[in-house]
Amino acid sequence: KRRKPLLHITITSLLEREVSQRVSHQDVDHVKRLVTEDPSTLLYSWCVDLSYDGEIFAPTAFFTRKGGHVPLEAEIPVEPGKPLRVVIKATDLTGQTAFREVPV
Repeated sequence: KRRKPLLHITITSLLEREVSQRVSHQDVDHVKRLVTEDPSTLLYSWCVDLSYDGEIFAPTAFFTRKGGHVPLEAEIPVEPGKPLRVVIKATDLTGQTAFREVPV
């Protein structure tokens, strides 16, 4: 039996400007530096929908913070020949959620 090909996904950054809008003015520079140094600092969870239809987000894989750390990389099996429309949903520690479509 042939193994399914793997889609490798790496979270490389969070949008600092969005995070900065939710922290006190005096903490903005500190938060920006933390997020730049380690994108997982404020990340609580992220999940991936491999076949997003533009309306319903149905995650295929889900990753959450455990022991103070959330994984930033994943390899997800995909069906050969099946068209992909990959959307990632990320939630930060403040509860804010962002969706981003990823070109494949």
